[in-house]
Amino acid sequence: MSTLTNPSIKALFFDFAPSNTAKIQEMIQDLPFLVIDGSVYCLEKLEERILENNVNLVIINVCLKLASGKFSPDLTIERIKQINPDCRIMLCKSHIGPLLRKIYLRQGFDWVVDKSVQMKKFPQILEEISKEIISEEILVAC
Repeated sequence: MSTLTNPSIKALFFDFAPSNTAKIQEMIQDLPFLVIDGSVYCLEKLEERILENNVNLVIINVCLKLASGKFSPDLTIERIKQINPDCRIMLCKSHIGPLLRKIYLRQGFDWVVDKSVQMKKFPQILEEISKEIISEEILVAC
């Protein structure tokens, strides 16, 4: 069982809108199965922090159109997985319909959270992720 001394999730935010991330971090900061490793705002810093701090969940919080020059989902997913193939990746974005959700999941995101309708459920979503991580660790240990 995960405890404060042994959290199952070590999360890092990759973001272009720090004020939005602050709101999310405030909502989840006291979850006992989670350690928030802060936020980064460029891909190079993201890579460094994943390596240095054994991050196992990257939460990509974007408000910009994903096709913009600032964020390439394919490149970001590829680089995260090259550094840590076991790292999970969550996309948080507003107004995601069923078709976009499918596209994002096919790109390689492990979870897609629509902030416009699922934000209040964010702690529960992270709890489910924690349970998945713990289950996988138990299976690997057997």
